[in-house]
Amino acid sequence: MKNCIITGGYSGFGRFLSKAFSKKYNLYILGRSKVKFLQLKKEIKTKNKIHFFKNDLNDLDEIKKKISKIKSIDLIILNAGIAGSNNINRKYRAANTYVVNYLSNFLIMDTLIKKSNLTKVINITSITHHFTNLKRISFSSSEPTFLRYANSKLMMLLFMYSLNRKYKKKIKILNFDPGWMKTNFGSNQKNILRRILKTLSNIFAKNLETQERQALKLFDFCENYINRYEGKYFDINGIKNCSKITYNKSLQSELFYRSKEFLRNNQL
Repeated sequence: MKNCIITGGYSGFGRFLSKAFSKKYNLYILGRSKVKFLQLKKEIKTKNKIHFFKNDLNDLDEIKKKISKIKSIDLIILNAGIAGSNNINRKYRAANTYVVNYLSNFLIMDTLIKKSNLTKVINITSITHHFTNLKRISFSSSEPTFLRYANSKLMMLLFMYSLNRKYKKKIKILNFDPGWMKTNFGSNQKNILRRILKTLSNIFAKNLETQERQALKLFDFCENYINRYEGKYFDINGIKNCSKITYNKSLQSELFYRSKEFLRNNQL
């Protein structure tokens, strides 16, 4: 049986991803709430194994400790994220948005890519990457909250496209944009940003039935049509145009260098 890691796999869109991919994979779900995980486990009907790794994605040391114990991984789904935060993670001297949305993913990939039988990676991305040009690589930027979120999504696409070039014959990479969905995404925000997100969510967010349908469709893409979508940016309706910046090889290299430097400086 094949094994799959899903970050944030017990709530929001992650719940539906876990249900869809549990059909074929043993799951390793990374997240903070064991209560929510146990609720999800009761809902999933599968003979495959479902493991829970209690982990705050702000704690990179704990992430590395947990995932280093996994010897065999075939698929990684990088799903967890936060809408944005002005808080700085003092332990790593980086903005929480970058730690959770990008650096935790970089660490997971850096730890597992050479020591497992990894063949597929799914990056849950966002159209918001179009709204930034990432003038400089910084993980503790003083930019507004929204730009931090957009930057983190652009960083992930830069990282995925660089991996696609380097490991194309070994690893298939999918960049799926599910659009705006009704989740608790942004609930960690305060004051005006939280109100804006809630208002926009009520107008534009996809309902639970749509989320479930998208997760099942993504599973189908991954298992049956992967060559069509591999290395592309797409949504449930097909391949889309992503920002031209994501193909910038010099920016990809700079991001990779800064990310490795970050891991070294923090002894990760």
